[in-house]
Amino acid sequence: MQALAVLILVGAIGGLVGVSLRLPAGILVGAMTAVILFKAFGATDYTVPHAYIYVVQVLVGVMIGVGYTPEVAGMILQLIRPVLISTLVLVGAGLAVGLVFSRTLCVDPVTGYLATSPGGLSALIPLAAEANGLPTVVAAFHFFRLVFILLTAPLVLKLIQAWATRCG
Repeated sequence: MQALAVLILVGAIGGLVGVSLRLPAGILVGAMTAVILFKAFGATDYTVPHAYIYVVQVLVGVMIGVGYTPEVAGMILQLIRPVLISTLVLVGAGLAVGLVFSRTLCVDPVTGYLATSPGGLSALIPLAAEANGLPTVVAAFHFFRLVFILLTAPLVLKLIQAWATRCG
């Protein structure tokens, strides 16, 4: 319990630093970075008990569920074809790249697929553990992808807005 309190404190400090540095998704990126650095410098005995992982996943599910409204349902129905097409393309690309990685990086196919699949850290890491994959490898792939997207998103959005303005 004391170890968990330390991890929460380190994460909270990292989150505050991320926000104060105005990083995209500063709380999340700051907390992850702080805990990773904390563990990288020798605090290897710190883990989060499985029961807490369950609680966090429930909270994430509740946060997403609270955003549901009848308007969201209507929007989803209007967008069902592009949503299905983009989902199939992303899952297919993740599967193809995951299989290539499982051959070239000597990771098992489960880890290769989950590491390259679209989705969030909070869902795919526990799934990797349950499927006898390598959750740490899956976490590393998603962490670096998330940080890359968050750091490049402001520039990409400016480019998109400039293109949209120019194209009318």
